[in-house]
Amino acid sequence: MNSRQANWRDWPFMTYGIIAICVVVFLVETMWPGGSTNAQTLMALGANVAPLVKNGQPWRLFTAMWLHIGFMHLLLNMVSLYYVGINLERIYGHAKFLLIYLYSGLTGNLFSYWHALRTQQITVAAGASTAIFGVFMATAVLYVTMDNPYIRQYARAMWAVIVVNLIFNLIPGAGVDIFGHLGGIIGGALAAFTLAPWGNRFNFKLPAESAMFGVLAVATAGLAVYLL
Repeated sequence: MNSRQANWRDWPFMTYGIIAICVVVFLVETMWPGGSTNAQTLMALGANVAPLVKNGQPWRLFTAMWLHIGFMHLLLNMVSLYYVGINLERIYGHAKFLLIYLYSGLTGNLFSYWHALRTQQITVAAGASTAIFGVFMATAVLYVTMDNPYIRQYARAMWAVIVVNLIFNLIPGAGVDIFGHLGGIIGGALAAFTLAPWGNRFNFKLPAESAMFGVLAVATAGLAVYLL
């Protein structure tokens, strides 16, 4: 492998690509009548609204993770994704990182939808934080799956980040979707354990990581169909 190929392999282009997509989508929101904080704009562009999802629009569970409500919402999420995502992508690889990100976002939005449906709340939920909490959790899982002491120390610190953020979620008036974040954490843990580089710590290799993740994805899809 030449140096150009090595640099491309190590360059976290998935993280940068996700950030670029979120920024472009935010610009569309901003130019849309009403702007990015307008509920009608968010619903028109694919926010997670339980009655709409229930009534034949399940794609909102995917599109909601690319929308943001105001510039500060976008900025905080993208800064978090940048600092954690670039490291996680280099450890897991581009494809696995993308799978973890998307799966966490979908499970987070599914949990958010389930909670809104159960409590009969009509909320307009959007943001990449469901996926980002999954990235946080996938990083924290490295404490178990990796033997590199520096990575394990970084992963241990991520547990504190997750706990502090969840405590912040409980503050009255914080305006965050804790069920979406919890769903993202669960999704991140499940995806990370099926896709993790176990051989680095326990000296054996799971030859069917893709198949395992496929089973996980099918099971989640079945749960989504049941809830929808």
